[in-house]
Amino acid sequence: MDTLLISKDDIVAVTTIEKNVDEQRFMAFAKQAQRRHVRQVLGVTLYQALCDAVAAATVEAPLTEPWVALQAAVRPALAWFTLTEAWPMLLVHITNVGLTLRAGKDSEVADVRTAQATLSAVRDTAEFELAELKAWLEANAADYTAYLPTPTSPAPASLLGGVFFSR
Repeated sequence: MDTLLISKDDIVAVTTIEKNVDEQRFMAFAKQAQRRHVRQVLGVTLYQALCDAVAAATVEAPLTEPWVALQAAVRPALAWFTLTEAWPMLLVHITNVGLTLRAGKDSEVADVRTAQATLSAVRDTAEFELAELKAWLEANAADYTAYLPTPTSPAPASLLGGVFFSR
C-alpha cells in the first residue's frame, strides 16, 4: 500500500508553491512523485516499510524513530518532485474542447521560455534534494540494515535503493 508521505503544508513549506493553489490540483501528483522518485532511492522493501509505519501511526501511537527521521529526510525531495510532476498541469486546463492555458483574473500566462526555465530550476532543486536524501541514507544506513538486500539476492549486498553501502 502506498501511503502518502507528505502533506500540502509540507509542500508549501519547502517549495515555491503558494498556499492559495488548490490542493486537488497538485496533491494528486505527490503519489506519482513518491513512486517515481522516492521509491527508486529507498528500494521497494524500505519504501514499503516506511509507508506501512506512516499508515499505522495514530495520535495514541505516533510514528517512532527511525521512521520519523526517514520521513523527514524524504520530504524535501518529495516536495520538489511533486511540484515538478504537477507543473505542466498547473499551467493548463484540460476541457472537452481541448487544452487551454490557465490564467488568473489579474495575471498573465507566462511565455513558454519562462515556464520551461522555471521548470528546469524546479527540477534542478528536486535533483539536489534527491542527492541529499541519498547522502542521508548512506550516513544513516545502520538504522535500516534489516531493509538491505540479502547476500543471496541478485543485487549486491551493500545496495540500498541505488546507493552502495559498506557493511
